[in-house]
Amino acid sequence: MKFETVYKKAKMEIKRKEFSDDYSYEIYLYNKFVEIINFNENFVKAWRWNIQQNAMLSIHQGKEHIKMMLRQVYAAYFQINVGDLL
Repeated sequence: MKFETVYKKAKMEIKRKEFSDDYSYEIYLYNKFVEIINFNENFVKAWRWNIQQNAMLSIHQGKEHIKMMLRQVYAAYFQINVGDLL
């Protein structure tokens, strides 16, 4: 699956207005994103801290960086798995 397909599917499955702040929304979006791709658990845990830090920046700076972070997660996951197969 391509990144944009997964990202759009994750965003469609949740409603932004259901969350009181960016932090909660971004953490939930990350969880939904990794659920769709079915990443392995250790990889998910390794990136969760980065996503949490990113969400904290959103609170303090009023910016949403989540799409950029999810793109990095996606690229890192497939680089590791494709590299293992080669």
